[in-house]
Amino acid sequence: MPMILGGVGVLAVVVLLIASDREDKTRDTGAEPARRPPAAKPHVPATRVAVGSGSAGRAPGRPAPPLTRDMLNRAATMLQEAKLLNNEATKLRNRGDNEGARAKNSAAKAKIDEVKAFLDGPATWQEEADMGEWTQTAEYVALGRFYGEISKLEKRVRMGGGTR
Repeated sequence: MPMILGGVGVLAVVVLLIASDREDKTRDTGAEPARRPPAAKPHVPATRVAVGSGSAGRAPGRPAPPLTRDMLNRAATMLQEAKLLNNEATKLRNRGDNEGARAKNSAAKAKIDEVKAFLDGPATWQEEADMGEWTQTAEYVALGRFYGEISKLEKRVRMGGGTR
């Protein structure tokens, strides 16, 4: 008897999955998405860095350099510009224009270097605070996460031929 009830339960789940899949397919309008012509210069949207809460820990060994949310947002905007340059480089490489792709990736690398120079003091302090398990404000915790994004893009640019 329990096997029969289990089989009926499995059958009901399968029927519900099939019905929901068919419902999703009937909602498709069949219309192709409108294609826009490529823009001459990509628009860089305003970027915000998510800032949560700070982290508890030991008292810092030295005072933290000033770091504001505006500084983080400015750095995020610069990083977004580097991402757009890297995306353009990828498109050029896919079209077979390797020299153009390297030039775009080199421009992206320059933009990443600009971000890193802009955040040099706070990033050095944040790394030291992270290693020493010091108390950090919310902005510094966000900087630690943001620096991961910088490193990820920097690797992608470097692998794409961006040098400087």
